[in-house]
Amino acid sequence: MSLIETRILKLKTISPIHIKGKDIDYGQGFVRRDEQTAYAVDINKLAEFLVAQSNDLTLVENYLLRFEESIKSRQKDGFTIEKFLSDNNIYHCKNNTVHKNKLIEADVFKSVVNAIKETDFIKNGYSKAYIPGSSIKGMIRTAVMFKIAEKLKNEAETNKVKDFLENISNKIIEFETAAKGKDKREINILKGKFSKELQEFIFQTTKFISPKAETVNKANRDFFRCIKVKDSSEIQNFKRVNIFVTSMKKAKKSNEIIKEDLTDKIGKLVSIEESVAVEYQNKSYDFTNKVYRNNIELLKKNIDKFIFIKEFSSDKVKDFEIIEGTNIASNTESNNAIRNYSLGYKLDKNTKEENKPIEFDAEVFEGGTTIEISIDHSILDSFRKDRIPFKNIDELLNIINDFGNKVWKFEKTFFDNCNDDNLNLAEIRTFYQKEHKNIFRLGWGTGLSGLTLLMLLKEDKQKEMRNRLFIDREDFPAPKSRKLIFENEQPNLPLGWMTYEY
Repeated sequence: MSLIETRILKLKTISPIHIKGKDIDYGQGFVRRDEQTAYAVDINKLAEFLVAQSNDLTLVENYLLRFEESIKSRQKDGFTIEKFLSDNNIYHCKNNTVHKNKLIEADVFKSVVNAIKETDFIKNGYSKAYIPGSSIKGMIRTAVMFKIAEKLKNEAETNKVKDFLENISNKIIEFETAAKGKDKREINILKGKFSKELQEFIFQTTKFISPKAETVNKANRDFFRCIKVKDSSEIQNFKRVNIFVTSMKKAKKSNEIIKEDLTDKIGKLVSIEESVAVEYQNKSYDFTNKVYRNNIELLKKNIDKFIFIKEFSSDKVKDFEIIEGTNIASNTESNNAIRNYSLGYKLDKNTKEENKPIEFDAEVFEGGTTIEISIDHSILDSFRKDRIPFKNIDELLNIINDFGNKVWKFEKTFFDNCNDDNLNLAEIRTFYQKEHKNIFRLGWGTGLSGLTLLMLLKEDKQKEMRNRLFIDREDFPAPKSRKLIFENEQPNLPLGWMTYEY
């Protein structure tokens, strides 16, 4: 096998994705492009570029010196990369753009961002949209970390990991104590440290490094250095969609009221001559043509399940909701179905001031592109192979798909447990009824389940972690909210799902 194993992956969206660039007020790593936009700067690529410009470390040392001086003196204007590049005759948007293309080609100017916060898709230095390799690698890292933690949790020898996951409350309390009195930016930094500490704990417990290599500096002890993911090819096929933040609310009706109201409105899906009908009060009823046509896959996959009949039209079922958790047509089971239904949650648009829904008009991508992923085996082989869950790209892709499927099932369960009191979730449920190979989730709006080890925790710990690290949602399932694409005032699709093939 070659020291560098490379694979080109073809990516295709299952649902629209949105990857947002950083805003100019994010930090100091920006250089103005014009009056409305700026370049986000890759500091590591900038250092390489400065060395190439001076053929020595003069410019890099000058950069570091000025940066340190600005911190010590606490100058009002501070130190900016833009000022440094201008003072050294490298770049200024108004009077010195000679090196602009070189800076873009060297990936120093990594992407273009807007001067005001908007919801456009991320773009590179040439204003071309793309999927960053760093986003793909971040998703891979989460999937691999989940795989390692899952294995450790299930092994008898890893009581330390079990204790960590079970007693994560102590770590959360430490975070809360440190976060008191801090502003939003400082709290986000603390969250990042919390996440990093969790990763380091798992990686250290796994003991990837042989005892002889324990003295290696921390930067070189990360086996993920062996994985490289290039930015995607240019992507097109964009549209703007309405995205609403939705959150769970408890059902208003009590069990007893629901029993009285719904007992006579529970039917059962049955198969009749290759079609699906509803068995209701000892008779069979068809669906209206439109309802049947729009829900045929969902109905066929739920034969023998109960439904709540919301509306009849000319002796045909016009509106319905599938009741999860039972498939036996008896009075006892029917009552259980009603009880399960009543204990569910409803999903509604989240609101802010003046009860206005939280809405985004975002640019999303639908279509296909390609990325290149590689593994440097000279780096991978320096770690303990028996501790790393992959030996090649094929095994790494299996880990990605396995994690993607777990997130998919996690989301499916969430929507199955929501009723349709406020929002009709039929299209979302239909989406999650389908099966796909080689899936993963990426980008903005994908939720906590795809970004953390939340799914490894017990339900009470999931809630505690969500309530203390993010927003207190009391006893609601974690995560409580979802960002959904709306069409005709109803939820249409979730965000961020993709497939890959090679």
